[in-house]
Amino acid sequence: MQTAAQPAARKAGAMEWTGRILSGLIAAWMLVGAAMDLTRNPVAVNGLRQAGYPDNALLLIGVAVLISAILYAVPRTAILGAVLLTGYMGGAVNTHVHAGNQVP
Repeated sequence: MQTAAQPAARKAGAMEWTGRILSGLIAAWMLVGAAMDLTRNPVAVNGLRQAGYPDNALLLIGVAVLISAILYAVPRTAILGAVLLTGYMGGAVNTHVHAGNQVP
């Protein structure tokens, strides 16, 4: 007999693996962005300036994205990481809309 403390052993299905792969790609994408911010990549610096942010904001943004992406990548804290990354992406979209940037 199975109890609530002993969940049934099961194999990961196609949907579960698809979710893992997509989550991994998102985490990797955010980690690359954080690395670009933390290393002061010229593309990140120019983008920040064009958006009207001061240069010293790049370090804070990079740290925030790095922490959020790590939280998202860890299964136990994935929900918190997802909420933080959603807020970050919402702010990024707001910045582009406010600046009048158009999607090609």
